[in-house]
Amino acid sequence: MLAKFIKDNQIPKPVTHQTTMTQMQKLLVPEEAKEIAPFQKIQQSAFLDDDYSPARQIFLSLCKSQKYESIVTKMQKLNEFVIDEVLQDYSEQINYTTYIQIREKLVLKDEIYGQLLSATFFALLPQIENTLQLINKKQVKSVQDKYIYKQDLSDALHHQIHAMQFRVQLDSYTVTDTITEDALQNYITELYPSFNNGITPDTEPFYICYVTKAISFFLDPKGTKKMNLNALVSSFYLQSALSLHPHENARIFGPLSSQNSSIFTLAAFQQAYAMFQQASARSPESCGLLSKNNTGYLQFYPSRKFVESWYFSLELYNGCIDFRQYVDYLLALSYPCSTAAGFYVFNILDAQWHKGYITREDVKEYFDSIFDDMLKIYAEVGIPKDDFIDEIFDNIKPKDGKNIYFSDIQRTKSSEYLVRYLVSIASLMEKENFAQTASPVLNDVPWGK
Repeated sequence: MLAKFIKDNQIPKPVTHQTTMTQMQKLLVPEEAKEIAPFQKIQQSAFLDDDYSPARQIFLSLCKSQKYESIVTKMQKLNEFVIDEVLQDYSEQINYTTYIQIREKLVLKDEIYGQLLSATFFALLPQIENTLQLINKKQVKSVQDKYIYKQDLSDALHHQIHAMQFRVQLDSYTVTDTITEDALQNYITELYPSFNNGITPDTEPFYICYVTKAISFFLDPKGTKKMNLNALVSSFYLQSALSLHPHENARIFGPLSSQNSSIFTLAAFQQAYAMFQQASARSPESCGLLSKNNTGYLQFYPSRKFVESWYFSLELYNGCIDFRQYVDYLLALSYPCSTAAGFYVFNILDAQWHKGYITREDVKEYFDSIFDDMLKIYAEVGIPKDDFIDEIFDNIKPKDGKNIYFSDIQRTKSSEYLVRYLVSIASLMEKENFAQTASPVLNDVPWGK
């Protein structure tokens, strides 16, 4: 039924970046076409893997300097406030007939809305009632009876506009369909001043590092230092990072969770920066860097054994780490169930041996350090130490029955058990619902004192 509805409403073929570039190639004037003739056999010029392809460079140079420039200009001029102006005349619930009326009004503002507000777009928006189930019960006659919330339509359109604008702008920072972490950081550095996000000049480098790391954490969970461009612009992360206006995503845990609902807020950044500064300031001679001993002054401080492997795995500055390296740790604690957190912790646990797996003895050694921290808070622990270790293995379920590979963690989606049980006593106690009463005590008894 849904497929028939879409087909009947003549959905235009999605206009991707690749098809746009193909269209631009057809619009080249004869002189331009002649110049690019030797490279006509390369049909996917906009998506070549070779970063240094001469054909790619010439093609993009010609298109951007000529016809493609008009598309760039048009995308940049799209005004999202026009959407709100039109939508304010409609009720909070919208059906397909009203949706078409809205499209017609927006097309008068800019013809590109005719492409954006397709039947596909409407069909994919969240519905107020489960329309397909109602159809099966014969309570409605067609998918056209589906209702959506006006706010969902507004949010989706805003996001589409931002995504297109970001995609066009990012061409200046990459020549493939991926972007490196360094290139993304350069892009954010150049663009963020146009957003009124409250960042002060003295914290600018730290903010740029913070949001770049956060985006990479979600979109490059295995640390390849590259992110897919389409994934980047289609997510809300870039818009949230630049505006520091969060969009709802995974629940946040760790030291930021008591005051923030997202990593992408001004308050979250300021708190993260303050926590790092306060811990590093314990040793003024470290010049704003964090020494091993001072990690004990962090909120959700790491265990002694984890710190040893953490610092061993990094390039240190006079034996200390910088804010960028701390943010990786903070993100893992903030989203312990994520693939990125599991990958990050797994590599640190295996940093000294590079075996590619973690044995039961390794797990015991790391948990011993957590258990020692537990005994500093409670005179005795009623649960045997081995029971905690058994719980880790019971949930990760190693395929060979004894050694934990990262593939086991991915297969069983059990990153949380690696992160919670082997990194910080505060994270483990948060999982056990003791965070509200235990956290103030934990901050007073760091092992580094």
